[in-house]
Amino acid sequence: MGIFWIGGLGGSAFAMNHSCVTVTVQPNSTVRIVHQYPFRRDQQEVHNERINRASVVESRDAEGDPHYFARAALIAGTHVDLYESHDRQSCESTCARFNQAVFGTSISAVAL
Repeated sequence: MGIFWIGGLGGSAFAMNHSCVTVTVQPNSTVRIVHQYPFRRDQQEVHNERINRASVVESRDAEGDPHYFARAALIAGTHVDLYESHDRQSCESTCARFNQAVFGTSISAVAL
């Protein structure tokens, strides 16, 4: 029974520290980024001059397979992941749509 409680508390602590992210491109050249946690919401608005074009970032998962992120870096030094997948093409498509909406261009193939 104790193992059940330890697992439940550990899982709850893990879930409390992970957010659902919503990114909305506003018509006034700003991007609204909302991090929704179970009991709080962090929201920021970033003007398009304070955000870099989205690009695909490659990493490896626990099994060593490639894992991709469509990521936009903020000038402040942080970043927001727009999409993640094992399919690079899906991430490239997300980057292209984001860049088109924010900057009016679809350049997404930036080498990092």
